[in-house]
Amino acid sequence: MSDYPARLWEFGAAVITYWLWWVATVPFLLDQLLSKNFWSPATIGWIDRRWPPEKRHKLFKRLAVVGLVLGSFQAFDHVNSQLKTANSELTAIKAAKGSSSSVPNAIRPEGADHSILVAGRYYSPDNKNEVSGRLDKISEAIKRADQEMLVPANKILNQRFLVRPVGEAGTHLETLVGINDAAKRMDTYLYDRLLAVEQDYRVEMNNILLPREPFDKFMRAADEYRNAISVWMKLSNGISDDEASREFRRLVTASGGAFNAARDEFATWLSQRQNLIEQARRELRH
Repeated sequence: MSDYPARLWEFGAAVITYWLWWVATVPFLLDQLLSKNFWSPATIGWIDRRWPPEKRHKLFKRLAVVGLVLGSFQAFDHVNSQLKTANSELTAIKAAKGSSSSVPNAIRPEGADHSILVAGRYYSPDNKNEVSGRLDKISEAIKRADQEMLVPANKILNQRFLVRPVGEAGTHLETLVGINDAAKRMDTYLYDRLLAVEQDYRVEMNNILLPREPFDKFMRAADEYRNAISVWMKLSNGISDDEASREFRRLVTASGGAFNAARDEFATWLSQRQNLIEQARRELRH
């Protein structure tokens, strides 16, 4: 129950958002369409005689109440849909993982005794070609990630920008922005465009693309490191106290260390995805 107020607040905010949308698009829009902003005084007079403003406003108030009801339902439906999707994902993952679901951190070790394909399912030649096509797409995305994220990450982590003029840190910022953009593209491609719309081979794709914690951790660490460097560039010249300057440097260094660790985990995760893809290809050949 400790998170009940927070959940209640989130639901209330969603209701208000949907309600304001209904109020703005129905009563407010109608009221504006029947105003002098759109019609001549003569036309407005004709409208007012046949539909007096006081009657219109009563209707608009009722529509606002109806909008509140609809907004509440939309907020409930949105949350309910999210829960159903999450439960469906969890059920599919549990069904596919079987005994290997107890692997720590939900990261399957290389060589784990775990089938990527669904046990007992017959894969026709067409099915195998379709699965193989999806595997190719994932593999290509991982190869791009290596070039667009890991290579530039390795480059900036090998450069000690703190011992150089502050202005030179701008190249680190540009590189981290590029890494962040590449990560967003990969996230959109793999999880929004490929996995989210998958219907026929959802379990197989889950077995390869999930869990995704190292990927998320890498994105967060890159963003936090970028923020730390940005703050350093803006404030370092204004810090006159030596102890404060050293502490600031330690914070930036710690952020870089966290990014370094996240990079290593992400690299391992990418390698494991490729190994799982190769395992799936071997299974398809049998």
